[in-house]
This record gives sequence, structure tokens and C-alpha cells, in this order.
Amino acid sequence: MNTNIKIAVVGAGVSGLYMAKLLLEKGYSVTVFEAKDRIGGRIRAGMLEGHVIDLGGHWIHKAEDSSNILVSAIEQCGESYSIDHDDTCITKMGSGDRSISGRPLIVEQFMQYIKEADFETDQPLIETVTAFSGSQVLRDFLYSVTADHGSSCDVFSTVKFKELISSEDIEHHELQNKAMSEFILDYFSGIPEDCLLLSTPVLAVEYAYHKVNLVTENRTFGFDRVIISVPISQLRNKKITFDPPLPEKKSEAFQKIGMGYGVKMFLSFRSSILTEIAFNCKFAPYYLQKKMGSRYVVMSLIMGKFMDDYIQNREEHMKGILNELTEISGKEVNSLLENSVFYDWTEEPFIEGTYSYPAAGIGNAREIASEPLLDTLFFIGEAMNTESSHASINGAMETAYRVSLQF
Repeated sequence: MNTNIKIAVVGAGVSGLYMAKLLLEKGYSVTVFEAKDRIGGRIRAGMLEGHVIDLGGHWIHKAEDSSNILVSAIEQCGESYSIDHDDTCITKMGSGDRSISGRPLIVEQFMQYIKEADFETDQPLIETVTAFSGSQVLRDFLYSVTADHGSSCDVFSTVKFKELISSEDIEHHELQNKAMSEFILDYFSGIPEDCLLLSTPVLAVEYAYHKVNLVTENRTFGFDRVIISVPISQLRNKKITFDPPLPEKKSEAFQKIGMGYGVKMFLSFRSSILTEIAFNCKFAPYYLQKKMGSRYVVMSLIMGKFMDDYIQNREEHMKGILNELTEISGKEVNSLLENSVFYDWTEEPFIEGTYSYPAAGIGNAREIASEPLLDTLFFIGEAMNTESSHASINGAMETAYRVSLQF
């Protein structure tokens, strides 16, 4: 048993909770420090029309018939999930010939070009797009694609975009009988309450070989090892100080990993608005509709350039969304709107963003950022995932599992 080894986990998001669960199962003494008054991090429940909604992450990402840690956990708990079979309806793409997929030929041509091109240096995707074509259709499409990844063509890495479109197709699944936030709370309910210190921000970490102190507002705690599982935004903005200071290359790596910012949107209507997903729109990268009780809920993630516009004038942006849905659906949707929820993750304390993305010039920053220090200080979370599974629930859990193998 490892009960004499004291381990702290800083952050009770998915990666931190999974880390605690794995270490407790191995017999370690574990304490989880959480700055907020709740667990879950970027997994958070809300309510709309009497139903639980996921204000944060809820997709189950998996490649075809393969499994992963999240899928295994869901199946282990006897929960069912299904793939979203909605076909993408490309809207507002302009005139011109289309490919078999429904995408404009200029988009298909660019995708083929970038798959075959060799890039000696990295650059923002918009520079690659501009050099390839002046097509506004192509620019609009890629702004929507990168927005879905929490970013924008203006900063997204060309090299990583090439890797993204060349990798396996990832299918999106959803839980059938409960919200992801409900599943996460159930799955980690076995972590004893006395292991969780809520509303306890860690202000400083004083570390040495196999010895570390965590400094909070009221006291200092001593541990043998510490796992840092806070969002990359908190490390980029130096919300936690380290003594001695972190190596310069690690601090630089934090800065090279982008952190998206945006709003998750829910619009509740009393009748159906969409028959298909509408992608590449003007006021949001996409709109998708789900049936929720007797209501029809249109959802989207407003990120990237769409978030820039939203911030400038929220009221006008909301009007634009409703007008756009009226145009897409052929129905006057204003009179059908029952309720709405706009959850801004940039205003969530101790999170301040959505999820990580590969900024131009990222290189091997994730590998450097996730390297442990002195066999004492470890770093986990979706931004630390080096296997292209970042920005996902499973990706966050994977990092915890890999670090747990070192204990």
C-alpha cells in the first residue's frame, strides 16, 4: 500500500478527478484542491425548460469502432450512447460548383493541396489560405472550421491543420439517457468528500525533489508529489506561482498552446426550426437542433471570429442569429422562441476559456508543457495531451491515466 505517500491534485476538472480516482485505487493518500465551489471544471450542468443541459463539454469523440477511456467508462457504467447521424447542410457557401460531399470545389481543392504540401515553417492558417486563393467562400468555410476547434484562421497552426485533416475521422456521439455533466458527477461520486477541498485556490507551489508545499490563502500544505490539472489559461496567465520558477522553456510552451474563448448557446423553440445541421453561417459556425421534451433546442458554440463579433454587441449578435435562423428555416423564428441560454466560458473564474487549440508555431509545446519536474511536479489536462486528443473529455482523462502509470 502507498498510504504513506501524500499526493495533491490541483484542479477538480475531469483530468484531476480521474487522477484522484486512479491514485486512490492504488492506495495513495490523495487531496484534491479546487478553487471553485464545485467539481467538474469545464463540465457543468445548467437547466433549460426543466431539463439538464451541458453548458460545457458533452461530446463523446471516438474513431469509428475504436474505444477510449471515456467510452470504456461509459460502457462500464452501463450507459448507452449514439452517434449523431445528422448530415451537414452547407449553407451560405456562395455560388459555384459543388463536390459530391456538398462542399464547394474550392474547399476540396484546398484540402487536397494542404494534404500534399510540405511546410518547412509553420504559419497562421489564414496566410496559407490567402496564398492559395482569394476566395471568400474558402475563407468563410475555414473560419467556421477553426471556430469549431475554439480558434480562428488568424492564429491556427497550418501544420496542425494539415495533421488534423489527415488523421482518422472522429465521430461525435452523445449519451442517450443523461447529460454528460450528470454522468461525470455519478462516475466520480466514489471520491470521498474528505479528499476534496473546494473553494480552496492554490496560490503558490514550492517544490523540490520529492517534496512540495502548496500555499493557499489560509495555510500551507506539505506533500510528496503534486499533479497540476488546471486549464492552460491559468498557467499562461501565471495564476499560480512556482518556487523555484518553472524552466523558461516550459513557461514558453504554455504560451504557445492557445486557449479558446467562447459561448455555448441554447435557443428553445416551440416547434422545429431545422431539419439538418446548418454549417458555415454568418453569426455562428453551425446550428444543430435537438428535441428536448416538447421543445426544439438549437445549439451552437460561438467561438473564434464569431466570438469577436459577439463581444462587440451581444444584443445585435443575438438578433443576427435569429434573422439567420429565419433565413435558413424559412420560418419567422422570433415568435417561436421560448427561452435562451448563453453561457460565456471566458467569464468563468479559474477557467477563463473553452479548450486548447494549436496556435501557429506550437511545435512540440505540448510535450514540453507536460514534462514532469524533479519526479515531483506533474502536469495533466486536455491541453497536455500529446496524442492529438486535446480539446476533449477523453483527451483529458488520457493524460491522467498516463501519469498514473508513473506511480
